[in-house]
Amino acid sequence: MLISASPNFLIEEIASRLDIDYCIASIHNDKNGHLINNVCRKEEKVKRFKDLNLDAEVENVFSDNIKADKPIFELGQHCFLVTKGVLKEIKL
Repeated sequence: MLISASPNFLIEEIASRLDIDYCIASIHNDKNGHLINNVCRKEEKVKRFKDLNLDAEVENVFSDNIKADKPIFELGQHCFLVTKGVLKEIKL
């Protein structure tokens, strides 16, 4: 699963190339570029994940922003901060 605050047209292409089954991103209007709903960030990421009703455990969460992604980090068994190409496991 790939969850991002980035626009869906970017994230869906990446998910497709990586053969990822589920993709959640900020939805935009193709004609004018405006966002159609809430930006997929902070608590919105958790809400959209739970809305899928997958009955799935979140094993690993990767992010470049601890503050913005704290709600989704709280679901993960292992959390990783990625900054400047460096991956570091963190504990909340």
